[in-house]
Amino acid sequence: MTKREIQRWAKEIIEDGIEKINNGRGEIYENEDGEKIVSVFLGTVFQIFPSGKYYTPWARSNLEPCPQCRGKGCNFCGNLGSREAFEDQLFYEELERQAEKYNAWITNGEGDPCDIFLEKYTK
Repeated sequence: MTKREIQRWAKEIIEDGIEKINNGRGEIYENEDGEKIVSVFLGTVFQIFPSGKYYTPWARSNLEPCPQCRGKGCNFCGNLGSREAFEDQLFYEELERQAEKYNAWITNGEGDPCDIFLEKYTK
């Protein structure tokens, strides 16, 4: 995916989540400080991330090495050694940037870190 495609995809996902919040389709809970938060499920890492994969920085053998540098690091892969990892990083950063426009944030599921949620304070 190109950077522009990644940005567009993240924007669409956040706008859909905000629409759900605005239409009362989010789940409301109180945090440990007693603040009310509305939360909507955006999808799983497997559904919405460009690579469709879940991995950790110390265990990412399921990622393809960068086709330009063969895993050594270059601009094409953001020096991560994998274009997939770089696209996922760009995507997550764009999700966060788009969420901030609505005073919202991105979080992972408590029971399953592969679940991605959009949350914001509510009354």
